[in-house]
Amino acid sequence: MVLDEVRREVQCNQQKEQVHPRLQDAYALKNKVDEWFKESDGTTAKQGLEASLQAMKVSGIEA
Repeated sequence: MVLDEVRREVQCNQQKEQVHPRLQDAYALKNKVDEWFKESDGTTAKQGLEASLQAMKVSGIEA
């Protein structure tokens, strides 16, 4: 998992100069959902999902 985080950070830093800000926001949301999916368990799934959905709502990015 640590390697995934490092990979994401390196890719993010490389892409920041090349990627439109709205796409950066979309990637951040995708990564939040991905993190929730990989790290949640029976006790944290609901809270993590709600946090992810709230982040999507606040972002203003339409589905």
